[in-house]
Amino acid sequence: MEDSDPLSEQEGKILAIICRADPGLTLENVVAILRSVAPLSLMRKSLAVFLSESPNGLSSGGSDAPPAAARLIAALVATGSESFTLPKCAKCGLAKTLRHKVPEGRICGACFARLNQLPCVVCGYERPIATRTEDGPVCGSCRRKDPSIHQLCSLCGRLAPAVARTGAGIICQRCYKRPESICQRCGRVGRIHSRRGGVAICDQCYRSPARKCGVCGSIREIMVRSGTDGTADICVVCYSSPKVQCVKCGRVRKATGISPLGPLCQACWPKRLYICAHCGRERPAQKLIDEGALCSSCYDQWYRVPCGHCGTLCRPYEAGQCANCVLRRRIEGLFVPQIGIPERWRPVIDALAESESPRAILNWLSKSQRRQMLLDLIEGRVELSHEGLNSLGRSKPVDHLQALLIATGVLPEISIEYVRLERWLDEFLSGVPREHAKLVRPFAVWGVFRRLRRKANQGKLGENGAKWARLRVRQAVQFLSWLDERGASFYDLRQDLVDLWLATGPTTRYVFRDFIAWGRARHLIGDIRVPHRQIRDASEIMSDDGRWEQVESLLNDEEIALELRVAALFSLIFGQLLSRIVRLRTSDLQVLDEGVYVVFGNEPLLLPPVLDELVVRLMKRRGHSVVKNSDFLFSGGHPGRAIAVESMRIRLKEVDVVLRPSRNSALIELASQLPAPVLADLLGLHENTAVEWIRRARGDWNPYAASKVVH
Repeated sequence: MEDSDPLSEQEGKILAIICRADPGLTLENVVAILRSVAPLSLMRKSLAVFLSESPNGLSSGGSDAPPAAARLIAALVATGSESFTLPKCAKCGLAKTLRHKVPEGRICGACFARLNQLPCVVCGYERPIATRTEDGPVCGSCRRKDPSIHQLCSLCGRLAPAVARTGAGIICQRCYKRPESICQRCGRVGRIHSRRGGVAICDQCYRSPARKCGVCGSIREIMVRSGTDGTADICVVCYSSPKVQCVKCGRVRKATGISPLGPLCQACWPKRLYICAHCGRERPAQKLIDEGALCSSCYDQWYRVPCGHCGTLCRPYEAGQCANCVLRRRIEGLFVPQIGIPERWRPVIDALAESESPRAILNWLSKSQRRQMLLDLIEGRVELSHEGLNSLGRSKPVDHLQALLIATGVLPEISIEYVRLERWLDEFLSGVPREHAKLVRPFAVWGVFRRLRRKANQGKLGENGAKWARLRVRQAVQFLSWLDERGASFYDLRQDLVDLWLATGPTTRYVFRDFIAWGRARHLIGDIRVPHRQIRDASEIMSDDGRWEQVESLLNDEEIALELRVAALFSLIFGQLLSRIVRLRTSDLQVLDEGVYVVFGNEPLLLPPVLDELVVRLMKRRGHSVVKNSDFLFSGGHPGRAIAVESMRIRLKEVDVVLRPSRNSALIELASQLPAPVLADLLGLHENTAVEWIRRARGDWNPYAASKVVH
């Protein structure tokens, strides 16, 4: 039949319905489309009967549309018309090719395969059948693993099942790359992951449909689907990816993605950049919406809604509620409802629920080990005391929980560093020969730890003091092992052996001087002497221009974290040790009308402009601390404790701030301008240390003065 042939009665009825639905279509185009999708009169007759019974059949999306109607709708939609809707599967509700008919309507091939599942003769699971062999039906997964159907890939040359075929041969799953197209969500050209509902979505924008998680019961995006072995669906929150070694940084962490070289962790995985729909900056997307991508700051600003429980504007965490309300509900859910919440636990719940990092705490509680640890304490299986927590062993979750219970007043205050030292000594000496342990233990308890007890009772024992103690105990054990290798005994120690030990190792061996002095005082050895280690001179000095250039950069660079800027400036300007900087409390700062003062020693120091503003901003933050009454200026991850010195040192190194040369330069400059008593009072130095720095600052002039006297 040609396009110039007159219209039949059936064609006239069909064309009338189409033109009424979309008057913008031209009659010539509609006639051409109709005759191309239904070239036979029998097809047009069935189409006319369907439209006479269902006048809205072309726009309802019903699954009862015959194949000719489905082809007609697809052709009309392809012209850009929005008045017609593709038929949807009666089972899954997706617009697909509906080749199969069931009592409910027409369904797609995937749903038909699920309805006709049979036990696979290879794996034994009841699955959709891909083929039938002499032995019986075989599922698609087992068929793909069958070596008899594998062919040589035209690209990589390995034997594999065919995914696509070209003129050169087959292409395997590893080599096949889906064609690229324009994503209708982000507008970029990429590989299309899904075309459900007629909307093309790329790999980066695609999110799998949300359904009930088999672990937490929440309606979320599913990360791992349920299997035939009885495993449940796992959502993105409950799923924990396996830990592997990152090929870039070498650390063993959870894999975020697989690069051509191997797995990458989250820190090393490259973040895809988007043009933010609100601010226009190119940044990683926090959320993809219909208008485009949103960066994190814009998402926080534009997508805050009232919490369904407390009414505060927030980013909803779950069921329309903020993270604080969800956290309080989950914490209270750990207690038996009939008994209620004991008053002893009320401060812990209030501290957690009012935290500025509720999402981090929710993530902490999502770990089964930590949740079980809390349940054991609440239900009394583990005693709520320091001894009970010690019975759980040394781990980061235990340390964090112990610090939280101390900071909230549930447990009495103790020096955690000192308690850890005692536990560390027992663990360390358990792997030491018995005769060595009998000698080293009294030295550690009465010769090393005794000095730390007073600091611990005053709350001044930090991680550096604990490291100092561990180093001396380790060196004592290493020295005894070294003597065993040479067939010598500690009780018959000679001076030449001590000199050989010091000469053949690093300078850290000099700290065993305390061990020798302890043995000599108890008449275990003779008159053996160990010289003091040569103190390294302040030879690493940064130039004044370089130091002040770095100060200027830290004062104005907003890209660097606020706590790093303030800590580095305290060292660059006032020459403070990092171990003293991280222990600063808000009580050491005074905000007055004339400025902001900081107390490093006995007298307050007025902070220079800009730095005082940075310090005030930092005082209003608590960092990672859970407890709001934590008064450390640089609060750490453990509640009520300051950030670790090494953690701060590593973070400063990452922003190219090396403290030793800059601190030496700052102290030399200050020592050249101030007398020793003033320098000691302002910076908290010992008088002898202040005198030594003044000697170093003015030492270069001594030879000049001496030469004048001689001449």
